[in-house]
Amino acid sequence: MTSPVARVPFNEQTDTTEFRMDPVTGHWTLISEGRRHRPHSVHDHVGHVASCVFCHGSERQTCATVADLSLDLTRFSSSQTSAATGSYDLNAVINDALRNANADNFILRASCSQDDYSQQSHRLWFVRSVENKFPAFLKDDASTCATWLPQDASATWFKRVDAYGRHEVIVDSPRHIRGWEDFSDLEIELAFRMFRSRLQSLRAEGRYEHAFIFKNVGVNAGASQAHSHCQLTANFVTPPSVSHEMTRLAQYQADGNNSQSRNFWREYLHAERQCGTRVIYADAQFLLWCPFASGNPMQVELCQCFDGDFVDYDDATLRNFARLARDAVRALQSLYRRQGSDKPLDYNVILNHPPFVFKNSCAGACGFARTRLTILPSIVKKAGFELGAQIDINPLSPERVAYELRRVWDNSRMTF
Repeated sequence: MTSPVARVPFNEQTDTTEFRMDPVTGHWTLISEGRRHRPHSVHDHVGHVASCVFCHGSERQTCATVADLSLDLTRFSSSQTSAATGSYDLNAVINDALRNANADNFILRASCSQDDYSQQSHRLWFVRSVENKFPAFLKDDASTCATWLPQDASATWFKRVDAYGRHEVIVDSPRHIRGWEDFSDLEIELAFRMFRSRLQSLRAEGRYEHAFIFKNVGVNAGASQAHSHCQLTANFVTPPSVSHEMTRLAQYQADGNNSQSRNFWREYLHAERQCGTRVIYADAQFLLWCPFASGNPMQVELCQCFDGDFVDYDDATLRNFARLARDAVRALQSLYRRQGSDKPLDYNVILNHPPFVFKNSCAGACGFARTRLTILPSIVKKAGFELGAQIDINPLSPERVAYELRRVWDNSRMTF
């Protein structure tokens, strides 16, 4: 005899924001109904678009700025600029800066209000990090502390916890461009400087276990806005997928007779170099390759060849990392066009960042985890087998993709 179905009232006016655990698999899902209110504006326009919330002059349409990298026009010489009167051609100043400025000419500011941009006409932002207007998480405060365990200890089947954390949008270029393939050397370096700065600040707060940065480009990759931008999230716990990876790293260290001499990433990247068939580019600092078990067609990863953390990169190392990331996207776009597509490639980028805090089974990975950047082209959609078996089907071998990307690599490493 089956139990009667309970008719519990549902409050349709309240948006749910919480983690829920699947009683069957144990996997956690983030239910974040606030995200459904996001406006969508993805198109192929080039140049300033009046309705774009991320373009210059639209600062009041976003939340207040958490931080920005801006150029003081009074200190930057330009024939098109009259900083004293605030009268200048915006596009001319941006183009002049892209040709003649360097990253050290830009000033990092924190907590800027919308009024700062209208009142300080001599200052021009090139990268802004703002609070997400439609965050995936509940806004936290200094007293917030979340865990993966249910707040209601009596819950047997329906385990849930309020989803607190940070969610920021990083507008990574002042120009209304689509993605990193259109970035100049200066723009991509400034974007990565902002990434480093925000991660440094979050680590210094000492409240978050993990943070990562990702980028969606194109509607097939989940982008809701056409203007190039990235997103940053920070959580009080390390996501299960990251914990799983850190546990595997720690286990690798522990499995050897002399665990101190074992280093997963050093040995794995050495093996990829020795094999060579999946390597696209390598130098003393970084390796760009197509992973052996790529889950996505044309998947590319960029990893450092030294121990350490992106948060602690010096400027020269950061500059190399940033340009290689940009050039990898350019190479993928070039290969995609060669295959006959008349539209640009949609893609996701994930900056896989080690946790700020290593706990429990992850502790052994501390000092051995490395930052790596993953580029996931949105070429195929998951179908029944992938969704049911949780095993990806990749129609392009990583060896074939790496071979094709090596052929276009030099042409893709063009300066802006």
